[in-house]
Amino acid sequence: MSTMNALLRRAIDSGAIPSGESEQTIFAPIGFMTDGAVAPERQDLSYVNDNYPRIPVASFDSSVIETLHGNFPMPPSWDGGDFAVQFVWASPSSGSVVWRFSTFSTPIADQGRWGNAFNVTVDSVDAALDNGELYINYGAWSQVALGTPAAGTRRFLAFSAQRRATDGADTHSGDAHLIGVNIRYRASRLSDQEA
Repeated sequence: MSTMNALLRRAIDSGAIPSGESEQTIFAPIGFMTDGAVAPERQDLSYVNDNYPRIPVASFDSSVIETLHGNFPMPPSWDGGDFAVQFVWASPSSGSVVWRFSTFSTPIADQGRWGNAFNVTVDSVDAALDNGELYINYGAWSQVALGTPAAGTRRFLAFSAQRRATDGADTHSGDAHLIGVNIRYRASRLSDQEA
């Protein structure tokens, strides 16, 4: 075995990423989110007919701020640093939508207490161009700045997703159909196996 292969094999066996950190994505679909005090209507939509996929969506109103809540444990491979979010949604009409992602500045630690109110918010404005189109906005990730927990510690991410319908930048006249939220984080190692 060559020296390079031996070094690579040792790095893989240790769980380290030879070229440094990598980016990973977790998708949180609306089916795994719970309703806030004022919540969007949930629907299964097909934008053409029943021969096309039916997509579960949360239909966020154009005049009222509605909220969904989500949560999950972050993978042990997470480096403990900032992450980015991206809303995945579809539109029945045109106009801009203002989405908001809120969370705690320090995710909840193993055997830790629930925090107070969310204290980190990130707004993202996205323009719908046509009826029935899917919007994923690659390249338009919104960075979420956090405190810096130690990498590899057990952390639980709780968050909310909203359409800021009363924001002046939200010009979308109809419902905005949220499918889910992508969360992109940096991994400091290949494996999620805990030491």
